[in-house]
Amino acid sequence: MAAETRGGNSEAAWAARLARGPQFTMPLGHGPGLALEGFWRELFAGAPLGARVLEIGCGGGHVSLWAAEAGRGLRIVASDLHAHPEGVHRHAAISFVGGARAEALPFASGSFDLVVSNFAIEYGRPEAAYAELIRVLAPQGSAALILHSGDSTVTANSRVALEAFARFEATGIPERLRRAAPLRADHLSRRKMLKEALRLGAEAPGQPPAASYLALAERLLEGDASARRDLEALDDDVALRLSLYRDQLRVALDRPALQSICGRFSAQGFDVKVSDFMCVYDNAPPGKVGWMLLLARTSPV
Repeated sequence: MAAETRGGNSEAAWAARLARGPQFTMPLGHGPGLALEGFWRELFAGAPLGARVLEIGCGGGHVSLWAAEAGRGLRIVASDLHAHPEGVHRHAAISFVGGARAEALPFASGSFDLVVSNFAIEYGRPEAAYAELIRVLAPQGSAALILHSGDSTVTANSRVALEAFARFEATGIPERLRRAAPLRADHLSRRKMLKEALRLGAEAPGQPPAASYLALAERLLEGDASARRDLEALDDDVALRLSLYRDQLRVALDRPALQSICGRFSAQGFDVKVSDFMCVYDNAPPGKVGWMLLLARTSPV
């Protein structure tokens, strides 16, 4: 991973995530991923025939593909800041536009009948991004936004993950592996650091990725030549995940911030409907996934 990604550059982190393939916001097929897919498919099934649709921040392109599969003859533009996997390029109903910042959309005013965003528009500069949404939306157009919420189960899980890894990092185990890995397999300091890491591991929290680091400590101690490369890959993977968690928490909206956004749209002639987006998490009680914001332009400005 590039140094800037490890250092917390969010754009580099998102580019690295997309380079790994067309991932959705969260795992599909159950819990929040299943609920979000159901929401978007239902929304597009009710869209006007032949409507011009813009997805802001399409990422892996799943939402745009669901729009194309709705059977409504929708004309879809999937836009994203980054180049992204090939999925949407293969669908005749979808045009992909890369290098498109939410706060400076490269589209003419009034170009779209429906604008959608799934955990994306809030990552731009909010004031400019919402102004751009308003600009590109046609008279009587509408928008549907799923936004990160500071009180959701999603953001709570991100906080837990960040705190858990911080506690694990504080044990000194990952740093001992990083210092030991470049040394010769028979170097006394290397063996001492690795044995100390394993001793500390017996007292460390048993949460991921602790087990992965400890398994690598064993392999390094045994002289496995590929363990150093795998340690670098693990460090990169952990750094990417932590960067994305931090970025998610940075953009998550509390209720006052959301009310401010709603007021902005209301002042621009929109009917605004906001609610908690809820789902059942694997047979647990319903949990909040984020905010759902539905906008309908009732009077052109």
